[in-house]
Amino acid sequence: IRKLIEDVAVCFTIAIYNKKHLNRTEIAATTDSLTGALNRVAYKKDVLAFDEEKPEDFSCIYIDVNELHIKNNKYGHAAGDEMLIYIANTLKEVFFGHSIYRVGGDEFLVFVKNTSFETVKQNTEIFIENLKPAGYSVAIGISYRNRNVNCEEMVREAEVRMYEAKAQYYHEKEKKNILSTDDKGYVHT
Repeated sequence: IRKLIEDVAVCFTIAIYNKKHLNRTEIAATTDSLTGALNRVAYKKDVLAFDEEKPEDFSCIYIDVNELHIKNNKYGHAAGDEMLIYIANTLKEVFFGHSIYRVGGDEFLVFVKNTSFETVKQNTEIFIENLKPAGYSVAIGISYRNRNVNCEEMVREAEVRMYEAKAQYYHEKEKKNILSTDDKGYVHT
C-alpha cells in the first residue's frame, strides 16, 4: 500500500508539473513577447470563439501607431520598442479586462464586450489623451454591433476607418508643414 501511495504521489507531482509547464507554454504561444499583449495566434482563436458566442454590445477597435517608422529611423529601434510598450500598457490600463492584441508591427486590436458604444468612444478618447504626454499619436477605427455577426467583418470595417483616420492625420500634418513655411520668397494663397 505504501508503494502504491508513493507511485500515486509521484504521478500527481508529474501531472501538476506538466500542467504548470503547459500553462506557461500556452501563455508564451499566445502573448506578444515585446508588449505583453495577446498575439495573432490568440486573436485567431478568439475570433472563432467570439463568432460562436455572439456577445452583445461588441466593439472592435483597430489602432495603428503614427510615425513609428520615423521614430525607428531617427532614434533607433529601442525607441520604437519603447513607444509600442507604452501604447500597449496604456491600452491595458484603459481597456482593462478586455481582449487586447498586437496583430502587426505597429497595429493593435481591442475587442470590447458588453459595453455601450458611447463608453467605448469615451475610453478611446481617454486612451488618446493618455498618449499625448509621451508625444505619441495613433490612428483609430471602431466598429460596433449590438450583437456580433462576424468578427472578421467587424475587423475589416474598423481597419478601413483606421486608414481613413491615418490619412486624415497625415493630411493635417502636411497642411501644418505647408503653412509653417517661413520662406519669404513665396506668398500663401
